[in-house]
Amino acid sequence: MHVLSDTLQSLTLGTPVSADRLTMVPLLHAQSGNPAYLLLDEALEGGLAEVTEVSSGGAVAELVFRNRAERDVLLVDGEELVGAKQNRVLNLTILAPAGREITIPVSCVEAGRWSWRSQRFAAGRRKLHARARAEKMRGVSCALREEGRRARGDVQSAVWNAIDRKLAAFDVASDTAAYEDAARAVEPRLQTLRAPFAAQPNQVGAAFFIGGTLVGLDLFDSPSTLSKLLPKL
Repeated sequence: MHVLSDTLQSLTLGTPVSADRLTMVPLLHAQSGNPAYLLLDEALEGGLAEVTEVSSGGAVAELVFRNRAERDVLLVDGEELVGAKQNRVLNLTILAPAGREITIPVSCVEAGRWSWRSQRFAAGRRKLHARARAEKMRGVSCALREEGRRARGDVQSAVWNAIDRKLAAFDVASDTAAYEDAARAVEPRLQTLRAPFAAQPNQVGAAFFIGGTLVGLDLFDSPSTLSKLLPKL
C-alpha cells in the first residue's frame, strides 16, 4: 500500500480531452520507464504465448495461459479473449511469468455458445465496459478477501446481466448473447470518439468522466503500456 500511496502522490494531471460527453483526464508520471514485460496482444500475435481451454471439456471460469517468451506478459483485467468454446474476459490483472504455464480466472461474455470455434483464443480489440468491469471486480474482490488466491467469485451472472443490458440499450440482436456483437454494432461511432484521445507525454493512466461523473480509472507503470492500451480503454 505504501508503493501505491507514493505513486498516487507523485502523479500530476494532464490537459483534459473531451469528445461528446466523454472526458479523459490524463494521469502523468515523469519518472516512468519502459516496461520489462510484453502485453497480451503482443505475445499472442507474435506467437510467444497462447491461451486455450483447460481441457477438451473446458471450464467456464478458467483458461490456460502458456507463456513461451523470455519476458513476463501483462494480462489486464477486462481484456477480451475470443474463440475456443466461448468468448471470455480476464477477471483481474496478472503478470504471467516468463516460460511458465498458469491457469487464469475468467468470466464468460458469450452466454449462448459452448462449442468450438478455434483451438486457441485470440486477443479481442476491446475491454469490458466500465459498469460491467466494476460489477465483476466487486465480486472478485470479495472472493479474494474470503478465499485467498481464488479470483472467481459470484460474478458470472452479474457479467451476463450487464451484457444483456448493453445489447438491449444498443438494440442489438445476438444469437449467442455475445458482448462482441454489442461492441461491433457501435464500432463506427467509437472510432469517431477515439480520435481525440491520443496519449500525452509521460501519461501512465487516465480518469474517465461521462457528463461530469467519474466512470473509470486505469493506472499503469509505463507510458508505453498506457499508449498501447488506450484504444481498448
